[in-house]
Amino acid sequence: MCNRHRDDCGDCARRWLNTLGVTGILLNYRTPTRDEAAPHEKPVQDAARAIALVREHAGEWSLDPNRVGLLGFSAGGNLLAHIACDRGTKTDLPNFGVMIYGGGFLDSKNPAKFKEGFSVPADAPPMFLACAHDDGQNPVAATLLYLEYKKQNLPAELHLFTKGGHGFGMRDNKQPINAWPQRCAEWMGAMGWLTN
Repeated sequence: MCNRHRDDCGDCARRWLNTLGVTGILLNYRTPTRDEAAPHEKPVQDAARAIALVREHAGEWSLDPNRVGLLGFSAGGNLLAHIACDRGTKTDLPNFGVMIYGGGFLDSKNPAKFKEGFSVPADAPPMFLACAHDDGQNPVAATLLYLEYKKQNLPAELHLFTKGGHGFGMRDNKQPINAWPQRCAEWMGAMGWLTN
């Protein structure tokens, strides 16, 4: 756990994944501007290309090409939701996703609904979601995403914590929300994503 960083810490997440026997690869993706018609398009392209590269080199890197997951914090969680669900064309999907305080895919006029065009397809990958109740609309987004997974009988696990706000990341500040990595590791193990 990270006590040094205030913001999301991809490197801390990578090190945590390593403790589980998971190879963590950091993705530097293009961040959208508000002026773009489809702001998620370029980040989704970058993530799909990274997934394809990992699978292409899986043998060389001693990785299982059928165990490629995507973990996203905040904007990375938004990216995960879009690559998993809101994709206009066939793309390289992760085998599973871990969305930590992601959001940004709710209708701005009616935050109890997804944005127009956003939906959960029947082939959406299994998803682990964690968020704090006091994180704006993100717990609503996580809950709606989970409920849509449930409607379609797709594997998903949702954890909402009373306090934690936005950006709790990997640091341990002695709050219940800091248990999300343990819950996530248990889920990954139960789903068969961890090595035996």
